Amino acid sequence: MLSASGAFPYVLGIGAGYLDAYFETMSGFTTTGITMFTGLDSMPRSILFWRSLTQWVGGLGILTFFLAVSSRILGGHLLFGA
Repeated sequence: MLSASGAFPYVLGIGAGYLDAYFETMSGFTTTGITMFTGLDSMPRSILFWRSLTQWVGGLGILTFFLAVSSRILGGHLLFGA
């Protein structure tokens, strides 16, 4: 649901197709970094901010998941320290 609603800034802001916008948002929230758009330098700052924000939230999600899993493993703190 988050990616489905997160695609609307791309659709409304730059007129992208919904499927391309959905893919861009999904790649942001999963922090794969794959993009469907060209000419990122010429995009509005608001769209670039939204793209950066999705990448940041996705990175926090992966870090939180790693901390939650490693805290339950015996010696997980050593893995995190490495």
